[in-house]
Amino acid sequence: MSGIGAIFHRDGRPVERDDLERMSRSLAIYGPEKRAIKSDGAVGFAYTHFSNTAEARGAMQPLSARGGRITFVFDGRIDNREQLAEALSISASDLARMSDAALALAGWEAWGVDGLNRWVGEFAAISWDRETREVSMIRDQFGRRPLHYHLTDKRLLVASMPKGIHALGDVPRELDPTRLTDVLTQFDIDLTRSYYRGIDLVAPANVVRVTPDRDSSTRYYKLRDHVEPVRYKHDEDYLEAAQDLFDTVMRAYLRSPGKVGSHLSAGLDSSLVTAVAAQQLAASGERLSTYTWVPAEGFSQSPPPGMCFDESPAAHAMAQMYSNLDVHLVGREGPGLYDGMREYFLAAESVVRNGLNLSLLNATGRTARSDGVKVMLSGGNGNLTLSYNGIGAPYQLFRQGKWRSMLHEINRHPNPRDEWRRLLLSILPERIVTAIRKVKNPDNIFETLLARRSAATADATAARNIPERARDQNFAFVFRAPRNDSDQWITFIENYAGPVEANTLAAMPALFGHELRDPFFDRRILEWRFGVPDTQFRRDGRGRYLMRRLISGKVPDLVAKQQLGRGVQSADWHARLAPDLDRIRRDLETASSLESLRGVIDREKLATVIENFPQAPENTDIDALVNITVLMPLAASVAALAVEHSGTNSPPAD
Repeated sequence: MSGIGAIFHRDGRPVERDDLERMSRSLAIYGPEKRAIKSDGAVGFAYTHFSNTAEARGAMQPLSARGGRITFVFDGRIDNREQLAEALSISASDLARMSDAALALAGWEAWGVDGLNRWVGEFAAISWDRETREVSMIRDQFGRRPLHYHLTDKRLLVASMPKGIHALGDVPRELDPTRLTDVLTQFDIDLTRSYYRGIDLVAPANVVRVTPDRDSSTRYYKLRDHVEPVRYKHDEDYLEAAQDLFDTVMRAYLRSPGKVGSHLSAGLDSSLVTAVAAQQLAASGERLSTYTWVPAEGFSQSPPPGMCFDESPAAHAMAQMYSNLDVHLVGREGPGLYDGMREYFLAAESVVRNGLNLSLLNATGRTARSDGVKVMLSGGNGNLTLSYNGIGAPYQLFRQGKWRSMLHEINRHPNPRDEWRRLLLSILPERIVTAIRKVKNPDNIFETLLARRSAATADATAARNIPERARDQNFAFVFRAPRNDSDQWITFIENYAGPVEANTLAAMPALFGHELRDPFFDRRILEWRFGVPDTQFRRDGRGRYLMRRLISGKVPDLVAKQQLGRGVQSADWHARLAPDLDRIRRDLETASSLESLRGVIDREKLATVIENFPQAPENTDIDALVNITVLMPLAASVAALAVEHSGTNSPPAD
């Protein structure tokens, strides 16, 4: 990630270079290679450079076009370079010398907002048109790159991260209690609300335009509008199309100014990413470093049947199959919940949503940094796309009148009764489903389930109208069987799964010097996946039909046949959380007294979780496990962030 920022005085006052310098210095952790500023009367730009591709090395911004009329800064990647270049009549030789920023500017100059649908990648950009006196703030289709702004009648401040805005000193660095409440309820889908008061986010797939006397936001992309039915005659045709598409995406995601690494578990998704990356890198004589999380030294708990606590045998089996893999096992030192948390706050300017996963990111990131890795691959979103389990197939077959196939799929499922129940809830009118729910649970099932997964008080949740907002934004599917599974997943991706990772993705270059990329979240794969029938993702009652065929022959049987069982990356949660219980308790108490969190954190619920923390991890029931490994670390992170900010109006020391 490179740091981008701009200042626009809507009243026409010239921008002070000292202000641009402060903004630039604050963003330097995201672009440590070099910095630049540029002023043009009432507007000025700040830029800090991080080379995330080979084409980006030596490139510098801001860029200009049309004889200086347009000034442009860009953070991110354009992953369909060849297609854009062809549409812009840019030769292959010229393209080889162009950075992604220069290519994006060429597209912006040629097509403006109407051309943003042509861009594929992760990006944020700021443009100034001197003639129309308009600043445009652009964010990618799924919000993978953050872009924050503070707007008043007299001034616009915009930066990749809030610290670029706070650097000027006159926007208070105060956490937004409303955002923190949403996070604690785990219903955090306000797409324009940042973690800080007075600072907004450009929503995913939006362009915010500001002139001296007006401002507007335009949504330029909706995933549903770009999903076309994908219909082939044979199963093999779907497999071939998926293979070709994934190979194309992986070639784009392997563009790097240095070494490439990959998260590797015993699961199918990360194994496919690693296998294809190894194959493509081997063609050019390059190696791939892999990073596998293992339990802390001394951990000896036996896994339940069908589960795996140590995934290192899968990593070693992959290395036997691909000679250009360098396997690294991380996590044996048993890092605790707070390991690296303060550094994360500085870089991400957000809470840690999964506290136990932060340990994985830190252990992997530190090792990868010492290895010189510049791009880290992940398969974290495979379940949303090519590794989808096809759970909606019976309902889809029902709607198509294919009764025999529907019966076959349901009866071959390991739990046919659950499948019939799900199908029935999908078919029945919603009023009947609601009545059934009320008979089985007189309390409102929606609110009951929401409270179970929330670390916020009931009053704070009610004040935010969480249940009503969930229904209004089509998120009620979290609590009931959906009629159109794909449609519901699209809602989830656009409103949550895409933008929720933006701050973490932004932090990786600052913390570890590499960019984290998940090819499963590529726009081309998302659009293709939702056009494919669910029956291609489920066959004979088993999910992930397409993925199981994709990995055939690419990974060892140990992985392909899941012989180790399902991997559990935080199996040693007890040993890593137990030493931090006293600090968690103190932080929760301190944070609850702060203005930003007074009456927000459910201290009574969390105190019970801490008091009932088991003496040993064995036989912990599922509800207690969720409270201990999800809600408690989440609340601890919110509390730690609030305590970190208390009594200061400047970022914590680096």
